[in-house]
Amino acid sequence: NEDGTVQTVAKADLTDNLDGTYTFTNNDGSDVTIDTNGMVISNVIAGNLIATVTDASGAATDIDESITTLNDNTDGSFTYTSEDGTVTTFTETLTNATDNNDGFVTYTNEDGTVQTVAKADLTDNLDGTYTFTNNDGSDVTIDTNGMVISNVIAGNLIATVTDASGAATDIDESITTLNDNTDGSFTYTSEDNTTTTFTGTDDQNASEVPYTPYLTITSMDVQAAINELKDEVDANLDGFIVGNSTFIDLQNVGSATTPDITAVLSATGTTDATTFLRGDNTWAVPPTGTDDQTATEVNLDTAVDTNGDATNETTVEEVIQAIAPITSKAARVFYPPSIAVDASANGTFNVDLYAQYIAQFGTPTVASTGAPASVPTYAAADLYYYVTYADPTVFNTGTMSINASGVLSYEIIGQPADYNSLINVVFVVK
Repeated sequence: NEDGTVQTVAKADLTDNLDGTYTFTNNDGSDVTIDTNGMVISNVIAGNLIATVTDASGAATDIDESITTLNDNTDGSFTYTSEDGTVTTFTETLTNATDNNDGFVTYTNEDGTVQTVAKADLTDNLDGTYTFTNNDGSDVTIDTNGMVISNVIAGNLIATVTDASGAATDIDESITTLNDNTDGSFTYTSEDNTTTTFTGTDDQNASEVPYTPYLTITSMDVQAAINELKDEVDANLDGFIVGNSTFIDLQNVGSATTPDITAVLSATGTTDATTFLRGDNTWAVPPTGTDDQTATEVNLDTAVDTNGDATNETTVEEVIQAIAPITSKAARVFYPPSIAVDASANGTFNVDLYAQYIAQFGTPTVASTGAPASVPTYAAADLYYYVTYADPTVFNTGTMSINASGVLSYEIIGQPADYNSLINVVFVVK
């Protein structure tokens, strides 16, 4: 001061009150309290701890977040508890899509509305092709016209094939003919229209020719009748008349079973042995005689290839052997005309195959110039009737039957998958 006295004074004092407050003492002695506890945390709730706040006094307060819950009641419903404890129970809405396995899907939305939609679209183009539209809109063309029928020839109709487009193609079998020229010769026309003319006969032997029993001969075929006749003649021949007047006793010339005919005729000075006497005093007229040539020793006037094997036949026997396999069996087998059989409904039905055959062969639609008005036919009793094939998915082949008059009884058990099927019928001449 003025007199030189020295004093040191605080410009101000700041005291920590240790409770988050401070006391500031001004130079004039006045105090100011500074409270650092200015943050107030209120409305604290229980929940999940997310932080702890410690104020200036060191007091700690936990800060929790609110909690909501959603519980599955396992009965299709759920319970929701909000932050304020409000409880709400609700049922979950469902959508459903079901494949009907028929190209369609049924969809049910949350409000129960049902819609049926196509998985994809298939369009018939009416020409044997189909267009398949995928769900992504892309198209695929399916062509069912994969079957190609070629090299079709004219002949006897045995089937008609209808493809996917509806086009029908007749399937004919090749035809061979054998014509009798009424002069002892025959003309054979093969499948390729090659003609061969020959002289000959079929390959029947004596055992295949029927014989009607007469007098003491009881055999039923010519060969057996000849053998029976030979045995009877060998055993019972006693003599014969020469010149229709003189009886020659064979018992005195050679033996009874093997007489020396030449010696007998020489002894009588004649070759006119016209009548033989049986042991039972009945008479038999012998054949006038012929040479002993066989078919292998009779040559053809002109060698000819009768069976198309590029080798000419030169004798009657060769012609018979060549042509017999063609005429003996094949000529007896033929297909009757085609008829339609309705298979649109299941059930048991009858069809008179013989009557159909007579109807079509008896009144053909068209005949060539100069041809007879009808095709030659057989009597019903002259034929055997066969079904060589029938579609087992359409016909019950186990119960199918044909009577001796040609009436077919059949049962339809299913309809053809492509609107037609086959049944093959064959006639055989007895």
